[in-house]
Amino acid sequence: MPVEITSFLFSKPYGTAVVDWLLERMEELPQVLILVPTAQSGRRLRQGLAERGALLAPRVATTGTLMQVDGLAADSVEVLAWTEALESVNDWEDYKAIFPESPESDGAGWALGLAKAFVEVRKSLQENGLMVGEAARRVRVLEQDRWEQLARLEREVENHLESWGCESKSARLAAGDIEIPEGVSRVVVAGVLDLPPVLTRFFEKNEIMVNVLVPDPRVDEWGRPGLDWNENEIRWPRSGSVTLTGDPGQQATLAVAKVIEAESECDDVGLGTADEQVAAELVRSFARAGWVVHDPGASLPSSLVGWLSCWRRFLQNPGVKEVVDMLAFDQGESLVEGIRSLQVEALSSLLDSHLVRDLSDVERAHQLILDSLESTNSESKRKRLDHQLELALIAERVMADFSGLRKRFLSQGFHQGMRSLAGRIDRNDEAGLLSWLDETAGAAQEVKRPPVFWIELLLQDLGPVPEQAPDERVLDVQGWLELLHDPAKHLVVCGMNEGYVPGRSSSDTWLPESAREALGLPREKSRAARDAYLLHALLEMRSENGRVDLIVGKTSQAGDVLNPSRLLLTAKGERLGRVVEQLFAEVEPSDSGVAWSLEPHWKWNPRKKSPKERMSVTAFS
Repeated sequence: MPVEITSFLFSKPYGTAVVDWLLERMEELPQVLILVPTAQSGRRLRQGLAERGALLAPRVATTGTLMQVDGLAADSVEVLAWTEALESVNDWEDYKAIFPESPESDGAGWALGLAKAFVEVRKSLQENGLMVGEAARRVRVLEQDRWEQLARLEREVENHLESWGCESKSARLAAGDIEIPEGVSRVVVAGVLDLPPVLTRFFEKNEIMVNVLVPDPRVDEWGRPGLDWNENEIRWPRSGSVTLTGDPGQQATLAVAKVIEAESECDDVGLGTADEQVAAELVRSFARAGWVVHDPGASLPSSLVGWLSCWRRFLQNPGVKEVVDMLAFDQGESLVEGIRSLQVEALSSLLDSHLVRDLSDVERAHQLILDSLESTNSESKRKRLDHQLELALIAERVMADFSGLRKRFLSQGFHQGMRSLAGRIDRNDEAGLLSWLDETAGAAQEVKRPPVFWIELLLQDLGPVPEQAPDERVLDVQGWLELLHDPAKHLVVCGMNEGYVPGRSSSDTWLPESAREALGLPREKSRAARDAYLLHALLEMRSENGRVDLIVGKTSQAGDVLNPSRLLLTAKGERLGRVVEQLFAEVEPSDSGVAWSLEPHWKWNPRKKSPKERMSVTAFS
């Protein structure tokens, strides 16, 4: 089926124009699948449709979600397969191009880290539907030996997965087997400026209508800006500003000042940055100004990750220190009875007084305290020993409880043992622990690994927990790719620095820019072209009836010097000179107003006294 490009020519904000286009086809919406760049873009699009009365909503997905086919091997299972393949290598001479020296010399756990890295390489290749074997043929002139040896390892991985009854995502995408939700007759590409080649080939082969909605028609047939955008001059905002300031905190303070200066209402403001440090500062600065702002990308460390790390150490060494560490987390309290603070106090007291290491030491300390109590006649000493005895009983009980828990866990095996703990350490399955156990259960029946290994594998998949959005929030901090869908008249964009806009080039040693070009994968030039197109669109949409303030940082939170984004340096001739002078000017750091000299009453004023002229030898001490 043909691909239709629709350009809105900056007649209105892109997000508004997309909603209008969809509402003109309201009856078809249940059969429409809309592809958006991020989940936050999809949320904003659905919100816009709901506010305009679209009762029958379309299906909205990111490109990553569409490429995630059900029933395939999970990432953790693929990491396990790579680990098995690496550990089964007998002669590393066969893989000398990849490993000049045997990786086994790196110590315990060497294979798990390498396996994770190779899984990430395969994920990158999935954008063009490539297996490592096909990639080796395409980059033959670059690093033939390395890629061919990696392809040999990949075949071993695929054999392991097949023997476990699994199929890899790479193999499925290489076959072009992508599943469109049932009932979908039209796909709308809304704001995805770098549609993966594996999806474009799939759409070309299948009888499905594709509409690509873009703000500017200067794109290819799939809405992707060409590399010529790297040569285009991008005019600075007609209404608004480009301002250089200091660290992330100063950027956030300036963003608040720009909103106040423009007297913009919260409904008319769009706030965005590609720098996570600036995002956190924006939340704090706007809160001080009375606006509740939420960063959807913000997350909190998972307490389950911390507890599992302690539990892994306790399985290896059931000591007192390990139990104290576990009790520092909420999960520790849910597993054994008693008051957690008293248990920590009891164990810490015995650590200090009797240097206990494990349960047997605690039991001996308990007996020593009893013996001392029987032999003492001092009332004060008896009171002290009574308190120690009380703490010893608590310590012995909690150590016995955790030791019993450990014994049952090891006897049940990792998966069954973890399922028995799941309801207490991951209530409501917030971290997805039960789902992970289901995904790896089949492979666990075929592979014999100790519980410590499975916990290490699990920890690699447990990420931070997203922060909950406050009910009273008035603004969200948008990511760079999400700003295209923001219909706000006043746009404030922070973090306009190289490395963020455009994003950093890949540091993957397997996929340098030359290899990415040969493999048809996104590379630095294509990302820069995409971001140049996006910035041009954001500015043009608000050139007549809006305002854009771009804020450039001078330093990071750690004090590292940042450079302005190349997208702000596209001017020509004398104008470029003025731009460089403005964007590379000196900026006072945020602490420049702090007086580092001590106030008089804090200064040391030694007594003024004449020194002794004579001293006896014995006067020295």
